[in-house]
Amino acid sequence: DVLDADTVVRLQAGEAARRTVLGLPGARDHLAVAAELCEPGSSAAHDVLLAEFLCRWTPADRADRAKIADELYRTSGGDVHRRATALHLQRVCALESADVRMARRISTEVSRVIATHPDTDLATMQLWWRVMLALLRGNFEQSSELTTEYAESVESLGDQAKLLSEASIATSESIALWLRGRLHEMLPRFDDLTESVDDDFALVIALGSAEAGDVDRALAVATEITADAASWSGPRVVVRVPLLVDALYMAWRTGEDLDRTRRIAARIAPFVEDWNDGLIVQWPGVVCVGPASLYRGSLGAIVGNDSAADDLEAAAHLADDTGARPFAERARARLAHLRESH
Repeated sequence: DVLDADTVVRLQAGEAARRTVLGLPGARDHLAVAAELCEPGSSAAHDVLLAEFLCRWTPADRADRAKIADELYRTSGGDVHRRATALHLQRVCALESADVRMARRISTEVSRVIATHPDTDLATMQLWWRVMLALLRGNFEQSSELTTEYAESVESLGDQAKLLSEASIATSESIALWLRGRLHEMLPRFDDLTESVDDDFALVIALGSAEAGDVDRALAVATEITADAASWSGPRVVVRVPLLVDALYMAWRTGEDLDRTRRIAARIAPFVEDWNDGLIVQWPGVVCVGPASLYRGSLGAIVGNDSAADDLEAAAHLADDTGARPFAERARARLAHLRESH
């Protein structure tokens, strides 16, 4: 049977979204086909907009993504899930822009949608948003309480759903430990998750190994991860680059194997060239890893860029303005080390 036009558009848009989220090549090609086939006012236009938002999930495209999120909201009609998704993407863009007050106002509207249309998936998204904000502020007690609340709510799920839930919980716990310099405590757990859920959990292994002083393992993992860095695009960039920069920074601080560290840094340096303002929020919008300039400044310190100190100072000020206390402390510590070493 011949598929109707809207179905073809949805399939192409869905494949674009799948490929960009997984970091596979060809996402933009499928998006282009979907956009070309989509008629104005088509019921499939929402799918195309959502796929475009995902494909453009990088700091450089933040302003364009904000426009897409606004259009998704405008065209959501009476569909509760579409409206909630659009609101979520709007608040992601607001937080990325460091507009904490706007992000808070939009979150209030998300809460109202959930209150009037109870839904487990939306409630879970809202809970992880609250966890993210608690971690961003360094409120580790609150983030732990919320994570425990979620863990207790999924005890009756099937094995696969439990595995994905465990990955979410592990991500939250690992961020809390990372911000306190104790990520290495979770290395055995992430060895298992890398095999069973997502090989990008190897990023945590690189970071935890560097933190523990195992520079050789950290750089070996980072070398493997960045082998195809030239082809990265979309949301995988903001998932991979910040953690890689931190792993490389900690390896660099040891003074071991500096040439190898700088070679890996050069592979990802092009991604941070325009990371000069705002916060980094990772897909699907419930993990924030602080100011973009923190990573540009840290990578700049590794490779010897003159602008590294300015970037780290800007990161500290932005973290202060947004209440991101752990990142303000980190930026200032790196700035102090950089100044002392010169």
